[in-house]
Amino acid sequence: MKITQLVQVIMTVAAIAPPASAVGITMSQAGSDFQQGTIQPPVEQVKGNLTSSSGSTNAGATSTTGSSVSSGDYMAPFSTEEPSDLFQRYDTLTTLAPIINVASDLLTKPIPTNKWWGNLIHTTTTDINTVANPAWSNPYALKLPKQAPYGLQTCYSYTYRSMANEVDGVVKYYLHAFHNDLTLSATEFASTKPDYEIYSFSDMGANVRTCVSGSDACMDSSLVNGMAFVSATYSGLTASIESEYAMTLVDDSTAGKYVIKLLNNQTWVVYSSDTSASFSIDSTGSALVSSATYTGTLRVAILPDSSDQSVYDDYSSCVIRGGNVVMESRTSYSLQWETEGTGCDSTGLLHFALPHQVEVMSGATTTQSSGAIVLHSSTRGQMVGQVTTTSSWTLTEDEADAEVDFYPANKPSADMISQIDLLSTLQDDIDSEWSNFTP
Repeated sequence: MKITQLVQVIMTVAAIAPPASAVGITMSQAGSDFQQGTIQPPVEQVKGNLTSSSGSTNAGATSTTGSSVSSGDYMAPFSTEEPSDLFQRYDTLTTLAPIINVASDLLTKPIPTNKWWGNLIHTTTTDINTVANPAWSNPYALKLPKQAPYGLQTCYSYTYRSMANEVDGVVKYYLHAFHNDLTLSATEFASTKPDYEIYSFSDMGANVRTCVSGSDACMDSSLVNGMAFVSATYSGLTASIESEYAMTLVDDSTAGKYVIKLLNNQTWVVYSSDTSASFSIDSTGSALVSSATYTGTLRVAILPDSSDQSVYDDYSSCVIRGGNVVMESRTSYSLQWETEGTGCDSTGLLHFALPHQVEVMSGATTTQSSGAIVLHSSTRGQMVGQVTTTSSWTLTEDEADAEVDFYPANKPSADMISQIDLLSTLQDDIDSEWSNFTP
């Protein structure tokens, strides 16, 4: 069985691990089949010099106090060499989890498999033509729908949270349904599914084009974890914003701004970068449509409960395009946001932070701060809007002092490895036909 062999692999790692002195681990033994290792206080390798995190230094070492290290020192790959021919290559993942919605030139590069937007690019053979699974950017959930209305579909999932009955003070589960609150779309998508193409990505999100098939009439969107607005930049399309609910135009007195209320009691604000463009609710009563071909950016955001309709006005012109993690030191890192727009350097970028980010962020706005803009994530608590004019957040974590064990609690003896012929088992496992693997 594959699972049994996997356990044996883990056990073998312990059996063939290098001597403790080679990895800075103090070992203790209790019997021939037991080893326990504890990693000593952390040290770091910086440009060939050994640096102590405690402030004490050895000959040729440098104290970390007051120093910073470039992100490359911490996050550089161990190797970019091609894997050994020992490992046979198979393309069976494309059958198990087909890749969709990815630009052809991006397919020549490694594609992330564990990002928050993974549901937008992976599916199953059963669902490939019918089911669009949501991705959770928080505070919004997003879809690239396979049925009309097509476009970038947005849901504020907290509205639809349902919880099991409380028993002895405990709720067994809670769920979030997905609904089409608003879809950034175009009338040209009405009858035919457009082409969705994710064409680039960063540490914190991805960029997607939605185009009339075979045409350069497209809308372009940046999807970033924590984004305050869901946005699309249009070229050669008649823009429309569609909902599964009837909508009422509450206010359109400010050029380039529309406040709409949905039948589910949500209130959304729509911003148009082209303030001369005209939008109105169409005959269906559930779509806000431009009067002509639209060139510009549309942005939508849900109003927090009891918030003023102007809460987003100062930040509507700063658009986020992506974000990357940069290591500053052992315990400090920054999130560098890629932005564009006239307001980024003046009024700043508005972006939502999760609770664990707020706790360690320098100068963070909290839920208790005056004027805080607060929305809910799906499962991670309240998110608080942060404003930055430097397109950067700085976060600092406490030094971890927990002991980390290198070896498993038990390891097989050399006699046991010989008796079960583990080496041959592993070789056969590597050479086996994995395409027929079933868990």
